Amino acid sequence: MSYTERVRKPLFTVHYGKEKSMFRWGIIFLVIALIAAALGFGGLAGTAAGAAKIVFVVGIILFLVSLFTGRRRP
Repeated sequence: MSYTERVRKPLFTVHYGKEKSMFRWGIIFLVIALIAAALGFGGLAGTAAGAAKIVFVVGIILFLVSLFTGRRRP
């Protein structure tokens, strides 16, 4: 048995950058808000929707900053 067969690797290895991570959290908060609204938890839905908006805007800003200051070819 080779070394690579003995070492267990996780099925999913996800490495998010700052921008993708922020979008992911924005989507998570949006889903929480939609589920809470469907179940009738108005206050929780409003809070989660507000958090989703803030995280989404921060993600957009980080994306634009990295777009303009990112890696450039020499």
